[in-house]
Amino acid sequence: MAGLVGVILLAQESAVAELATYTEYMPEDLHANAYAITGWIAALFFTEGLRNLPEGEELTWDSYMNALESQPLVNPLKSTMQTVREKVLQ
Repeated sequence: MAGLVGVILLAQESAVAELATYTEYMPEDLHANAYAITGWIAALFFTEGLRNLPEGEELTWDSYMNALESQPLVNPLKSTMQTVREKVLQ
């Protein structure tokens, strides 16, 4: 299978923009690396929790978890996910 780098199914329109950002900042030899893609998605989820934190609220574990659970997360390469403490529903 020479030349086959990998396939990503873009299930959401926003995935196209997210994938463009990923390929812009990730070194080319890591574009199809599963560990790099997984780390990128984990970082997106982490920062989304920070973005959802209400303005002026002190950052604590509980305030971060409440902000993270306040709305569904979008996995840019798959589907929308709703987090619930100790569970992830798809």
